[in-house]
Amino acid sequence: MSQRKLGAYLDSGSLGLFAQQICEAVFGAYSVAIHDDRQKLIWAGPEAEHKTRWQERDSITYEFSGVGVCERLDNDECIYVFRLQGDDQDAVSGTISVLARSTHPMSLKFAHDEVRPVIACLERQMSINIELSAVRKISARGQQNLKLLIELDDIDTCAAPEKVLQNILELTAAHFGCPMGAVVLPSLGIQEVYPASLRKDAAVEKPLLAT
Repeated sequence: MSQRKLGAYLDSGSLGLFAQQICEAVFGAYSVAIHDDRQKLIWAGPEAEHKTRWQERDSITYEFSGVGVCERLDNDECIYVFRLQGDDQDAVSGTISVLARSTHPMSLKFAHDEVRPVIACLERQMSINIELSAVRKISARGQQNLKLLIELDDIDTCAAPEKVLQNILELTAAHFGCPMGAVVLPSLGIQEVYPASLRKDAAVEKPLLAT
């Protein structure tokens, strides 16, 4: 599900706690950043001013091999970059980067072993938030469908048949976000289009209402 946005499933409050744990686990670490799979900065911390530092590196990409990447900088600092991945191939993904000050930094493998439990917790939270988001969407759709059924049930069926059909089409078109709707039942001799003004439009009437 590559179109999902990583930031939609991450909580900034929880990220602050995760970042603190990572900084405690990696010697010399003081800043953590989350980027999506297009290298866009999603979050940086635990201090707010760290965001500017990471924004300067937005265009930098990494080729992963093994557990991650370690880049040595010119000022006795290094950056560890690890994958951030959901629990299935379709899940959102990105990277988690750790900035550390040290003349003798940890090896990449050792740093990964130290932060992996924290990353695993973060990935589990992402998966839970994705599932909750899907449940909320399903629930919202169910409520919208129920609202439509209630509105349809409230239609005055004592009105003229054409008026009843117009009301039904108007409600269903609005529900599905369509600019128009039509009912064509040749066996019953029913041909109705909403808005009614479109019946005078030959370009619409011919393909929709002709039988």
